[in-house]
Amino acid sequence: MAPSKAAFAFAALLLAASGLALAQQPCVTPYQSAARNSELTFVAQAMQITGLASTFNNTALKATIFLPKNEAFTALASSMGLDLNQVLTSNTPFTPYLGQILEYHVVPSQVLHAADFTQGEVLNTVLNQTLTVGLSPLTITPTGGKAATVTFTDFIACDAIEHVLDTVLVPQSVSCHPPLQSCFLPSSR
Repeated sequence: MAPSKAAFAFAALLLAASGLALAQQPCVTPYQSAARNSELTFVAQAMQITGLASTFNNTALKATIFLPKNEAFTALASSMGLDLNQVLTSNTPFTPYLGQILEYHVVPSQVLHAADFTQGEVLNTVLNQTLTVGLSPLTITPTGGKAATVTFTDFIACDAIEHVLDTVLVPQSVSCHPPLQSCFLPSSR
């Protein structure tokens, strides 16, 4: 027995209603995405203490965002001779630099999927400094710095896209005097 016209009409109505329900669901912002992922809680915490959480919590933010994993923040702190609490606590000498580091991870006005990247492509960041793309494996290299491997790609966060890194990208404006702690700790100047 063939389905009736009423059955087709009902099925079409259900499909339309489910599509409408999906369209009305709020998107997950870049900040929410980081805060909800157990591997990215340190970057979410960094967004909060630098005052950038509201920027990353904007549903209209159109950008490509590189999010360092928790392990990357732990390694950054260790490389500076600091413990993680010194890096991820507000109102420390490191806080302004942390804001610059976060801004260095954002390519504004472009939503770049992993398949969009090309070998040697230069990306301009919010910090007005550049990153260079490598392929096979996908890497992001700060000017004068160590390449970070992209470990997860193409997380959609409202109008933005996120890629996860195994290393924190440190801009030249921050890594001014090796070892890095000389940029952050007044006692070492």
